[in-house]
Amino acid sequence: MKRIIIRFWYVPIVVVVMLMLSLIVLNLSSDQKNQPSKSEAMKVVREERTFHTIRKGGTIKEVSPQWIKSDSLYAHASVAELIQFASKHKDAIERLIAFRALLMKDPHEAANLTISEVDDITLVGTSDGICGQAESVSDIRISMMLGNRVRSKVTIEDSIRIDSAVLYSVNSSKLNYPHELYRKLPAKPEYENRLRQLYKQDKRALIALAKYHKEQDKQEIIRLLSKIEHDRAFDYRDTVLIVFDALINFNTRWSYNVIDQALSTSKKKNKDYYSYCWYFHLAYDKNPHPLYKTLLKKYPLHE
Repeated sequence: MKRIIIRFWYVPIVVVVMLMLSLIVLNLSSDQKNQPSKSEAMKVVREERTFHTIRKGGTIKEVSPQWIKSDSLYAHASVAELIQFASKHKDAIERLIAFRALLMKDPHEAANLTISEVDDITLVGTSDGICGQAESVSDIRISMMLGNRVRSKVTIEDSIRIDSAVLYSVNSSKLNYPHELYRKLPAKPEYENRLRQLYKQDKRALIALAKYHKEQDKQEIIRLLSKIEHDRAFDYRDTVLIVFDALINFNTRWSYNVIDQALSTSKKKNKDYYSYCWYFHLAYDKNPHPLYKTLLKKYPLHE
């Protein structure tokens, strides 16, 4: 009798369990259908982790939600709250969204924050609606501050303070901004030792050192130019641009003659001429000293 009772209860239990398992399988199948594909999910993640540097344009069809959030923070948060958000939030993109609002509300405090956190080299994906790249948080802040000082309302004094902070940053060699800084940095005696120290780890410092017109810097420019001509295994593109930037910053008849000879020789040998010519024009466009105008005509970018 006991064995019969056990079997009697066993059958409905098995049926119930089987029904429950069937429901679970159906639910999982339904959930999988409703979930985005792996590629779609990854795309969503990438978009969420990209900082929009423009309000609207290109692939950003509508006003970016990030800009709407910056506008909202600007309207409703105090300067103290914005400083807190822009410096303490654990998410780098959220820090930048708050920083943009802070820059709109108080450019001087935005400059103070940029200077105090100049060593923040956290990498963030950025998009201008056309192309994207990885940039450090510090570089993005500096670009917002100094990319258009008229729009950002950053004073000359704060701009100089930011430049000085970058020059003496322990992470200076890891930032993008120093290349632009070295083009415009004045040849002050107090900067020279720091620049020579930087040059040991960052060849871009030669661009600023060229303004001191020292013989040792002449020799270094010639050495790098020779290396470019005979060794393509190293960082060719960056070094060519550094050499032409340094020569243009030297801004003497000596540098004029070196550029003239380098372009003339490469043209005669039909070796790297268009590459040299392109980088010379690029360096000139960034730092247009009148001395080199005749070379632009002598070596046009498109013949």
